[in-house]
Amino acid sequence: VDISRALETVGLNPHDKRKYRKYSLGMKQRLGIACAIMEEPKLLLLDEPFSALDSFLKEQLLEDMIRQLSDYAGDVIMVSHSRDEIYQFCDRLLILDHGRVIVTGDTKDIFDQPEYREAARLTGCKNITEARKITENSIEVPRWHCTLEMDTPVADDIHAVGIRAHYIEVLAEKPENTKNLIKVTVENVSELPFEWYCFFRVPNGERIWW
Repeated sequence: VDISRALETVGLNPHDKRKYRKYSLGMKQRLGIACAIMEEPKLLLLDEPFSALDSFLKEQLLEDMIRQLSDYAGDVIMVSHSRDEIYQFCDRLLILDHGRVIVTGDTKDIFDQPEYREAARLTGCKNITEARKITENSIEVPRWHCTLEMDTPVADDIHAVGIRAHYIEVLAEKPENTKNLIKVTVENVSELPFEWYCFFRVPNGERIWW
């Protein structure tokens, strides 16, 4: 086993003489991965590898691991509750809900079209409500008092719809084109350092937010 090569693979200096307790948390995480790949396993399992890290160190280590493991010959399975980590790190995704496999496939395809309510919720879609197909390319959303037109044919067995925040455009005035328009009353806007939470009421009084 080439110890030096394993350490270099995860970005550690093989000539570093510091004791383990002197390592930062991020370096300890890398050392754990180096110990694993020294055995040249066919499968590397990462179980919530960034859970103990602050957001800055997490992003730094995530990018490092993506780069350092790009030449790893085996398969890597990462278990995580963070949709952002999964989206960045994994090419393929398997979603479990209470131990049951909901969906598996290309990560970006699943985020774009989750297909199942549980998959949509676990990939971060906040507003999911009942819907029914009315034409080949349109659905009715009773609770939102609107009809939505799709770019692709609607499945016959559709029963719910969710809209991610980055697909929403808030208009102060009624546009000439009323396609895919949801009438709402702004209830509250909560500003965070890098994002906004907007809370609305639809005509029947139901509260939705993005």
